Amino acid sequence: MKRFKKWLIDRFLPRYAYETLVVELEKATKKMEELQRTIERQQSYISGLEYALRCTRPTVVVEGREKEAKEKT
Repeated sequence: MKRFKKWLIDRFLPRYAYETLVVELEKATKKMEELQRTIERQQSYISGLEYALRCTRPTVVVEGREKEAKEKT
């Protein structure tokens, strides 16, 4: 399909439209790569948070004991 599409564009598309198409395609490719890097960075951040949350122990606070602990310190 790539060869047919390339042939069709080269054969029937005016030169200015072809150049515009190429420029817009390059911009879209750069934007897609930037967004892909952003997604990868966010996924690594999320996995780090999940790891940290799995490693922490749950803190249980009993109301009556909390006041006594504060008064002792």
